Amino acid sequence: MNFKGKIVPTANTFVAKVVNTAFFVVGVNCLVSAYSGVVLGNVPLRYALEKDGVVLGEGELCSGGVVDLDFSDLPSGRYDFKLSLAIESASGHKLSASLEKVFLNVGDDDTVVESCFENVFRVVEGDDIALQMGAGAGPVWALVELSDAEGNRLIGDLVHLEAGQMKMLRYDWLSGYPSDIRMDVLYFRNGKQYTYNHVYRRKSSVGRVPLQFVRFEDRALPGISYSVALQTAGDVEAVASVFDMATEQLQPNVWPEVGMKDVGVVAPVIKKSTGTYGYYAGPVFGDVV
Repeated sequence: MNFKGKIVPTANTFVAKVVNTAFFVVGVNCLVSAYSGVVLGNVPLRYALEKDGVVLGEGELCSGGVVDLDFSDLPSGRYDFKLSLAIESASGHKLSASLEKVFLNVGDDDTVVESCFENVFRVVEGDDIALQMGAGAGPVWALVELSDAEGNRLIGDLVHLEAGQMKMLRYDWLSGYPSDIRMDVLYFRNGKQYTYNHVYRRKSSVGRVPLQFVRFEDRALPGISYSVALQTAGDVEAVASVFDMATEQLQPNVWPEVGMKDVGVVAPVIKKSTGTYGYYAGPVFGDVV
């Protein structure tokens, strides 16, 4: 095998989505692909998770495998995930490659961030409008705006962060606010512009129909019949399906989910100039977990 390729780790999850949960498990899909884009299987890989140069965990797997990185008992801060391979081609040539990916473990109560991160933006789920913002390289004066679906400004706020500071930004979801609100963050530093935006959607139970089993017998023998009882709201039409589990070996029996269509939110127009070409910047060194 003449191998010329790259290691491509991708995080399946970007931001914690559980309320008041600081840490969670990230699954990293480890793939080896040739320059043609073809994924190569059965290629041995080594991985290690480090913090401040100390190895916290390491192991081996083959290309296509998934490494679960458990941050549940680890403190906040930067973590380095390192992936490497060393193989020999059919012609006897020794080939090697390595790649590093940085993760930032963030908790709701964190007030500091390491200087290697230009900025950190982490959406905090809840009943209000909350964003955790950090400026590792600061200081930063940032403009924070909330706008409705038509782009009309609801709130304009100026936020100051010192170098290495992290702050929780919280805004009440007033009764007169629409169901969809867009937050835009803009700041300049050293002649460059940095932006971030996120659309918050008010939690609602509209469109959800209650449905549950009230009687179910866990048996399925030849020649036996039994009934299943369902409970839902009045005037609801429910459909039940019975199928042979053996058919799952051919194709999953999955019904399409029926839901409400999301309404798009217009991005407000912001005129800005720093004298240089700006660029979008999120967590430029890694993923927030």
